[in-house]
Amino acid sequence: MIKDAFSIVGVCIGALKIPEKWCPGSLDFCFNSHNIMHIIVVMAVYPMHQSTVKDLLWMNRGQCCSKSEHAE
Repeated sequence: MIKDAFSIVGVCIGALKIPEKWCPGSLDFCFNSHNIMHIIVVMAVYPMHQSTVKDLLWMNRGQCCSKSEHAE
């Protein structure tokens, strides 16, 4: 859910070019909408990484599947 919200915010900032509209010419190199989009992408990937690590730890414990599923 959080990653979806980050994605929506990133798309809106990129499509609307919000900072550049407010301060034309002063944000060409730093803090423009494209740079903000990259920061938001990293923020969206981090919760996915945390979830993946939790899933891998859970799978490593051997409790994710019953033994009858492995026999089939």
